[in-house]
Amino acid sequence: MSREIITRLPPALQAEGAESYLPDEADRQIVLLQQEVDKLDKQVGELQKTRQTLDERLAEADSRTRQLEGELESQQHPPKLTSGTDLRQHGVAVLFRLLEELGQSLMQTLSELETTLGRIMHPEALGLVQRCRDRLLILTERILTLQRHAEPLQNPWVPKTDWLDLLDFFKELARQQSLETASIRLFSSPRLQAVGQLDPARFEEAALLLLQEVQRRNPDEEITVTLRKSGLDSAQLLVALSGAADWELPETATLADFLTQQLEESDTFGLELLVAWDVLDRHGIALEFHREQERASGFSFSLPLHPDSATQFT
Repeated sequence: MSREIITRLPPALQAEGAESYLPDEADRQIVLLQQEVDKLDKQVGELQKTRQTLDERLAEADSRTRQLEGELESQQHPPKLTSGTDLRQHGVAVLFRLLEELGQSLMQTLSELETTLGRIMHPEALGLVQRCRDRLLILTERILTLQRHAEPLQNPWVPKTDWLDLLDFFKELARQQSLETASIRLFSSPRLQAVGQLDPARFEEAALLLLQEVQRRNPDEEITVTLRKSGLDSAQLLVALSGAADWELPETATLADFLTQQLEESDTFGLELLVAWDVLDRHGIALEFHREQERASGFSFSLPLHPDSATQFT
């Protein structure tokens, strides 16, 4: 008879021990429960080790993310590449490397944690798994966005055109219009996304990233994009945000400060916007946010209508 059962006997029976005492079914259940408790304690210990490993790997991923963001922000004078294609490939490679590293780390830790949860269900562990899944969904969204930017896609709302750059269409529209202002309406829907050929060497393409972020923040809302002539060789692109936009700006905020703040506070405000701002800044393009009741109501920048013309700021 086990020592645990003997210690639960009355003092008189404890002296006699196992020889004069026959354990009943309740005593046997106590022994089985104690064995199960020992197993659970051991599994909890394994779970704590797995959690520690997960925290370490998440910390490594966060550290690597901050390092790559710092590298992008600190490139005040990037190396001069031979062509727009080389620059595009360089930017895509940097972002893909970041996404792949984060994705691999999270996938590995999530797999290990799910293996442990196959033996024991623990509320705290389930919370960790859910956070991992959330991170993985964010990474998946970034990868899909990057793939859309890296490949030329079709603009379905442009008539009789299969592979036409969105802003090239705006330029041609401005040349042909006799009015001072020409507008086109876009519908922010997953079925009709503002896409175009991404070439980071051209500031017009970088602006498409901002336009896509406007659409992401205003699902299924109508967005008006206006191209206004500001001279013979230049025009101003105005993007009006709908009331659903949640871009809140402080009283004094530059575009750089705004993007930096958003990158620090949100995992979903993508690095592609930081790249877009960096491209615009290198080309000396002034991109301005417009405020309405302490919220961003839109943004605008000037672009040349002819490749050789100088950019005019408004």
